Amino acid sequence: MGLQAKGCTVSRGTSSGEGGTLIAAASDVNFNWSRDPLETTAHDATSNTKTFTPGMIDPGEITFTINYLPANASHIAAIKTDIESQTVVQWAIGVPNAAGSSSVFYGNAFVTGSSLALPVAGLSTASVTLKCTGVWTRP
Repeated sequence: MGLQAKGCTVSRGTSSGEGGTLIAAASDVNFNWSRDPLETTAHDATSNTKTFTPGMIDPGEITFTINYLPANASHIAAIKTDIESQTVVQWAIGVPNAAGSSSVFYGNAFVTGSSLALPVAGLSTASVTLKCTGVWTRP
């Protein structure tokens, strides 16, 4: 059984999702992270198979889409101000859980990109990409 993702929140300037700036009209939130594999295969290996050990963790990226509102302060901060000022700030992603509250992923990130879509027959949207840096707390 899965959980409905509706109710997910994206907040800037907070580690708890409380007290920061809630990014208005956010949708389609994606979060990834990975660990580098370090090859340990030696010349004297007796099998014809590579071996690996876990390396450094890459805290990954977060991407999300917003229904773009050019006058909305949260959209200006999340896109224009952060990308131009090279600002690293705390971000929090609230994920609804079965208990009716949210589990919160949080840590530092900076905006690495954004794209704006202005279709003739549709909503104005913006896609925002954050690069996570350092340790992120995950529920």
